Amino acid sequence: MKVSNYIYDKYNERGMKSFQNQVKKVLKGSGIKEVICHNAYMSRANGYGSYNKVIEIEIDQVMHTFSSHTNDSLLWDSFEPTTKNKRDLFLAVISEDSERFLLSL
Repeated sequence: MKVSNYIYDKYNERGMKSFQNQVKKVLKGSGIKEVICHNAYMSRANGYGSYNKVIEIEIDQVMHTFSSHTNDSLLWDSFEPTTKNKRDLFLAVISEDSERFLLSL
């Protein structure tokens, strides 16, 4: 499986290979040939303190958007998320319920 991403700003940025290996580990055995991790962000959901963790991922040349509801008070409106914030959010969404994630493909 080939994994690449746009989460990291620069090629060979510290932690990039580790991130890609973690994505491979979650998707191992799924039969997926190519993955491109595009983006991760928080969006407001319905209700006070309610948010969606959203990821954009390209799997075998098909773009997908997945979200996971959260009541975490982490609000990205007030700061520019770092690569680490995006990476952690991306991994959280695909790792929390990897079976549901793979079944929805």
